[in-house]
Amino acid sequence: MTILSYGRARRRLRVSRSWFIPIAMFVSLGIFYLVWSSRFHYVSICPICGKIESTVNWQLPFTDTTYWTNNKVVDTPLSYALASSGQVNPHQHDWHFVTGSGNRIRCALGDGGRLWTISSSAPTASFIKATYKFGSSQKIEVVSTCLHDLKHADNLRFFAGFPVNAENDRAAYMKWINQNDNLWDFIKPRE
Repeated sequence: MTILSYGRARRRLRVSRSWFIPIAMFVSLGIFYLVWSSRFHYVSICPICGKIESTVNWQLPFTDTTYWTNNKVVDTPLSYALASSGQVNPHQHDWHFVTGSGNRIRCALGDGGRLWTISSSAPTASFIKATYKFGSSQKIEVVSTCLHDLKHADNLRFFAGFPVNAENDRAAYMKWINQNDNLWDFIKPRE
């Protein structure tokens, strides 16, 4: 204790070291939570090639200011089918927003969602590949229209029952098409 000139004692404030570690951990966890919760992640799809782009924008908390972006482009069964069918030429990707969330946004939906629903379906991709290989020009036109018109892309989900092993067999393709000819009425784009 130190005696002051006017006669009162002054005590030194002592912070116990046992309090320092929990406080530092609490502050560190708070900062980690703010940084982690302020990221916005979303998925986009290119209707030209069927590839999917997954993006994470790290943003300052409670703002839309992005300080770091991480992109990852992945192939899908649809992109493999389009590429192997010769339908994809070198191009600038035309990314359409599918879905996203984060940094105060719970669920954001975009116009690419209908194409996204079929992009990971191996049977639908096999059907598309077989149609480009064996289908009539009218059927190819219908499939192409559905793929490039995002309002009608999910119509191709009706062909999810297509046998994957029939994509390289013309007889199996024609047999399946003849048995399921009524499905064409469902996928024809309507305004």
